[in-house]
Amino acid sequence: MAIDFKALGSKAELLVRDLLHMVNLDVHNVTHRIKSRESARTKAQNKLNSASIVPLTDLLGLRIITYFPDQVDLIAMLIEREFLVDSEKSVDKRAILDPDRFGYLSTHYVVSIGPSRSSLTEWTAYQGVKFEIQIRSILQHSWAEIEHDLGYKAPGSVPNAVRRRFSRLAGLLELADAEFVSIRDELKDYETEVLKAVSAGEDADINRDSVIALIREDPTSKRLDKQIAQLAGAYLEPVEDYYAADRSSDLLSLDFKSTRAFLKSIEGTEDWIVRFAAAWLVEPKPEGSYTRFGEESQRSALPSGIGLLYAYRHLLLQSGSKAQILEEFFHERDQTEEAIDLVRKIHDSTKEVTV
Repeated sequence: MAIDFKALGSKAELLVRDLLHMVNLDVHNVTHRIKSRESARTKAQNKLNSASIVPLTDLLGLRIITYFPDQVDLIAMLIEREFLVDSEKSVDKRAILDPDRFGYLSTHYVVSIGPSRSSLTEWTAYQGVKFEIQIRSILQHSWAEIEHDLGYKAPGSVPNAVRRRFSRLAGLLELADAEFVSIRDELKDYETEVLKAVSAGEDADINRDSVIALIREDPTSKRLDKQIAQLAGAYLEPVEDYYAADRSSDLLSLDFKSTRAFLKSIEGTEDWIVRFAAAWLVEPKPEGSYTRFGEESQRSALPSGIGLLYAYRHLLLQSGSKAQILEEFFHERDQTEEAIDLVRKIHDSTKEVTV
């Protein structure tokens, strides 16, 4: 019975995506391709003309493109664990490249579905069918694609001077790959350090990571979140990176450079901020005003960091420009001075508790 490589390709790609997701490996892309009939026929004829006849194993190929080169080894271990690997036909191009040479770096596996999975009904038809899985970083993928597009497929296909330029570029990409890994690791270390610093009440530059630390660890920020959520009748959801980045941009727009400077600016006004937030969340708002994520009165959940948003708005109404206030509170840019007055009225009315 003929193998349906189109169906196998889709199933295998979905399987690989699921496996990566299960082990929390985030990659740039997973794709598959089926060799064209003409290409397969040519390759088969070449094998027939060779001394030994070897079955085609690349009629179907999967490609996993990683963000970082050290992810290649992690994925390689996953492939070896989840598939039946043909070790004789598989090759790690990184291992066979001479240490003083630069060039194509990729890990190629020839695999088939393992016994436990091929016993399942939906995989039975593909038992023993071999296909390729390539794993490489996004920079190495770019190099290989451009190399292929320019026709550089064999040592004699381009002049020596051009080959040397290809090699130099490959070396630069290796350095870039290593530098990206270093930057990633440095950022992870910084996240840990800034979290400890904010937890200890120390100062930190305003950026996404320090804002996340404020939301998670700072007593004032946590108290604002808790009280606003209680008054709004909502629960708090975990902080998202994008939300923390937005709050960082807010504070920077008011020229705050450090967490300590921001916290000092709202000392003694925390209750006012909470009352203003509750009023804006619950009470009817001026016509044309924003109803952003987490601000609908019908919502049962608010994002952690909502306190920083209203602290920013509180400060903005005290010292921000008219343009800033309009942009923050209204989606219609033709709002008038009267609209700003309405917002200030809501804000000012919550300054003191009415007995």
